Amino acid sequence: MISLASGTEEPQESTFRAANVSPNERPFPPAPVEQTRNDTEGLSRLLQEYSLPVAVASSLTSWTKGANSLAVIMALLAGVQVGLVQLVAQNESLPNDVTTRTLRWFMYAGVLIDLGGTASAIAIVVTSTAAVAAARDKIILEEDSLPHKVLKGDPIPEILLTEERETELLEEFGIPRTFKLLGWHMLISFITGSLFIAISLCIWIWKTESSVIFGTLVPLVLITLSPVFLILAATVQE
Repeated sequence: MISLASGTEEPQESTFRAANVSPNERPFPPAPVEQTRNDTEGLSRLLQEYSLPVAVASSLTSWTKGANSLAVIMALLAGVQVGLVQLVAQNESLPNDVTTRTLRWFMYAGVLIDLGGTASAIAIVVTSTAAVAAARDKIILEEDSLPHKVLKGDPIPEILLTEERETELLEEFGIPRTFKLLGWHMLISFITGSLFIAISLCIWIWKTESSVIFGTLVPLVLITLSPVFLILAATVQE
């Protein structure tokens, strides 16, 4: 603004406002310590309500349901094998020949395999239930981990969302690498245990029943085990 009395230009207040402000009154960005404290508090609030991403949670749900189902089935198969062992032990008319000893081997092996598969299925369920805690540990301890980046807003890489990389995605979120081995052991135990109980039944029928009964039941055994063969074929293709 220009003064009419003196003809001189008065300095505007906004021009020299910064010069009249005390250094202690000037606005400064938050100190690094305060910024770090705010980031830590924000991360703590997010961790208190943390839940797994939908892709990871749905994958673990599928694994848990499958493991629960196979655990029940293999426990039942082990029970059938134990009942067959008792039946053979009580039948004193069976000769102690190679066929009878082979029958007993398949029965005992079937029980052990089914129990081992059941243990693997239970281990998968237990590991899946601890997935949230494992992911939280990676977020806290590893800033470069995928769970930490996803919590900050980054997307999961599309390559990890494919079926072939499913276990790798789970490993990124804290699931141990033994998880995949447990899955293979569970599946192989189920397939092998089913075959062993079928072989045991076939040998038992052959030893105790007529040739007509044996000849008519063997095709039914093959039909009964057809889903197992399909699972085995799909596993080999993968």
